[in-house]
Amino acid sequence: MGEYENADCTGDLDSTNWDFVQAFGMSVTMTLNDDGTAEMTVSILGETETGNTTWSESSDGTSLTINGESQNVSMASDGNSFSVTAINPAYCEDSYGEETSSTDATSCQAAGNYWIEASCSYMEYTKQ
Repeated sequence: MGEYENADCTGDLDSTNWDFVQAFGMSVTMTLNDDGTAEMTVSILGETETGNTTWSESSDGTSLTINGESQNVSMASDGNSFSVTAINPAYCEDSYGEETSSTDATSCQAAGNYWIEASCSYMEYTKQ
């Protein structure tokens, strides 16, 4: 897992944050079921949180839709892993971590909230 240098998914891939949280035992597991349901489990510091969602694959196999959001996917030739490249749009977040309706950095920060810049992340999942 990592973040690309640029929000358009170009430049170097920085996995520093992922390496840091892995040192605290963080792991992410995603189970894709044949019926289009999925389960994602995140564990860190002995705490585990599990959420259920839905998934589907495009007919050409180049995108995976998870919880209604389409992501670019690349499947390994051996069929045992796939990677997801996700473009994350910029947004405004309040002090409770909830997304607000502000659509630009100036109005977001003027309201005392936090502007989260657009980014592009990379995640690789391995079949177990």
